Amino acid sequence: MKEEIEMLCESFRDEMVRTACKLIEIKALSPDYGGEGEFDKAEFVESLLEDFEVKRFDAKDERAKGGVRPNLVVKVCDGDRIIWIVSHLDVVPEGDLSLWKTPPFKAVVTNGKIYGRGAEDNNQSIVSSIFAGKVVSKLADKFNPDFGFGLVFVSDEETGSEYGIRYLLKRGVFDRKDLIVVPDAGSERGDEIEIAEKGILWLRFKVYGIQSHASLPKLNANRRAMRFLLELDRTLHDRFNARNEMFNPPYSTFEPTKRERNVDNVNTIPGLDVSYMDC
Repeated sequence: MKEEIEMLCESFRDEMVRTACKLIEIKALSPDYGGEGEFDKAEFVESLLEDFEVKRFDAKDERAKGGVRPNLVVKVCDGDRIIWIVSHLDVVPEGDLSLWKTPPFKAVVTNGKIYGRGAEDNNQSIVSSIFAGKVVSKLADKFNPDFGFGLVFVSDEETGSEYGIRYLLKRGVFDRKDLIVVPDAGSERGDEIEIAEKGILWLRFKVYGIQSHASLPKLNANRRAMRFLLELDRTLHDRFNARNEMFNPPYSTFEPTKRERNVDNVNTIPGLDVSYMDC
């Protein structure tokens, strides 16, 4: 049976590569990032699932294309308990384009690898789960699985999941006895399994000073913000310093990340600093 599964998977190789490349070229950015959302990508993914019954759960969001954030649920084979494979449709912004060697939303295949924004996070999961569904569908009668098998493709994973997995949970899509697999990360060998994941805590800090010319300094918001963030960083790491090797990384993370633009010229002291931290 193992050999048969491997041969069937191998037969899909070229189709999987083409699918991954097409997914990269669909820019599925959250409206929180200035994008149109996941509508076009969901339409494409749904077209790949024509062999299955697809249930669509659209969360209303007037900022997005079509006024919705789409979520797709597919039951490949039924069972008393279902193993759900959950992937997400949205990607993060491309960031500084000068750091890219290839266009971020143009798939490039070289040396056995696919390059592009979202190639790994999370298009590889979308592709692998779709074709896993095809394999299970073709072979289910032969190995009579103990579980049902389903696929879920959600929106809004990168910016809070309110229009995605949280939306589905509120609608009772899953049963408490079901099992959930999220192929969102792992190792090259595929033998790393995470059993838990921390939640999101994003912090935004506004630090006020007095805007003035740098030659006549007053209360510098930049300096106050830097001191505050450094002290906060030290305090959090000192206070929450427990380690558990079951997790990767095995310690709590508190990372200063984004800073909003304040003044345009070098010789002006800003009166406001806005900084962010991901915990």
